[in-house]
Amino acid sequence: MAWQSDVSSSVIKAPLDANIATITSFWPALKSALEAGGRGLPVLKRPPFQTAPPTEDLIRERTNLLTLEEATRVRDLHAAFIQNLLVYPRKTFQGRGIVMLAGGHYSEYAVIALGVLRESGSTLPVEVWRRDEREEKHAWCEEIKHGGMACRRLSDYMDTDLLAIADGKEMKVFTMLFSSFEEVIFIDADNMALQTPELLFESEAYKSTGVLLWNDYWPYDSVDWLDYIVSISGNASQALWNQTTYESGQIVWNKRRHWDALLLATYYNYHGPDLYYTLLNFGYAGWGDKDTFPLALRALNKPFSTVQAQPRDVWVSGQVGVRRAGMLQMGPGSGDGKPATAFFLHATTIKWSHRDFVCDGCLPIWHTEALNGAFRSRWEDADAELHGQLRSNIRILDADMLQYMPTIDANSFINPGNDSRA
Repeated sequence: MAWQSDVSSSVIKAPLDANIATITSFWPALKSALEAGGRGLPVLKRPPFQTAPPTEDLIRERTNLLTLEEATRVRDLHAAFIQNLLVYPRKTFQGRGIVMLAGGHYSEYAVIALGVLRESGSTLPVEVWRRDEREEKHAWCEEIKHGGMACRRLSDYMDTDLLAIADGKEMKVFTMLFSSFEEVIFIDADNMALQTPELLFESEAYKSTGVLLWNDYWPYDSVDWLDYIVSISGNASQALWNQTTYESGQIVWNKRRHWDALLLATYYNYHGPDLYYTLLNFGYAGWGDKDTFPLALRALNKPFSTVQAQPRDVWVSGQVGVRRAGMLQMGPGSGDGKPATAFFLHATTIKWSHRDFVCDGCLPIWHTEALNGAFRSRWEDADAELHGQLRSNIRILDADMLQYMPTIDANSFINPGNDSRA
């Protein structure tokens, strides 16, 4: 699935060919440390999905998930892992670039996100990661080379059978870890850049600390042993319950400056499905990798920057407060006192697939267990919300969001109910 862009291909920077042997030279030692750090860890059952944020009483009930003896065992293993963190492998990574995790039906969303990325004016090289060769269909990897992008297989760097979750929650940190770039902007496959991401690297917020993160909507509902486990507190603590969680749909990270924290985040994700994801999250929204990154930075007392402007809801046209389509994440601001503008449109609720936009009956992109097996996918539905609105030339997103956009005047859209522009 190719796209057209106003960005000249002559100025787009292609990723360098990855020297996998050099990049993975640290992996055997890290894998050994990860496995040693998991021996004797308790296993917590994944909580059922919650349809509403938990009450404080429900959060308090989770304090019995670990005994003091178990929490101390986890704390000791955590401390031992930190004491043996690998040094940064110099001359292994270089330059700046964007990392996106695709594969399976996420490749359908990535087609849109990558097209919007180039339309934003970005010329940064892009690595598009998938789990393995089962997620390579229709010569897509060959097509995106023309846009300064390269496909990477995580299975070329590690044994992906070590990862227990099929939807990629553990893979995000490994794509950042093994990326050839020293400075990384990670962007989810369903996340669209509304401004050129190069601006993030040049922002004072990023340059001052080497990490830029974005808040999520909700406060923490973590187990109260968490700060004790990572040695921030000397006992169980409820302090996190008054703080806002983070969202990992976009992350800006300098690996040279924060290699140790990236390794610790890898530890949390490696043991995430059995322990750390449930320590961090009750099951309402965000069970997975998203809060492992700030936790690693806090545990090592490392500085990092957070975008001050809070996320904004994006609503379906005419259904403000009723039907949520996604979220806007704002930029870090320019320091001139002007309000921050939207930087990312993260389609967290209604996904944007290329098949919704351009074709009926497109071949699906989804891996099968057999390398030569038939495709499986979510088949497009002509009556589905996004597809139907596009075919009827009806605005998808409510004009309420335009007040946050960097270049669009919301007042210019007097009657947004019959406008084909998103």
